[in-house]
Amino acid sequence: MSQIDKVVDVLSRNTETPGLTASMIAKKTRIPRDNVRKRVHDLRNEGFEIYTNYRMVNGRRKAYYRMPA
Repeated sequence: MSQIDKVVDVLSRNTETPGLTASMIAKKTRIPRDNVRKRVHDLRNEGFEIYTNYRMVNGRRKAYYRMPA
């Protein structure tokens, strides 16, 4: 299974949280966090609809990715 397939699988299965950080996706797919960001970019270029929401957590801005249902 390619990295893109793994990222799509994790994002499409996410129903319990409003989004996943790159770190969360990296832990679930066992691919580096920087590669997760690159694969999200690649998926968007392929036409996948992936939303990015930003939240403040402990004074730091974090990006959360999600795919619409």
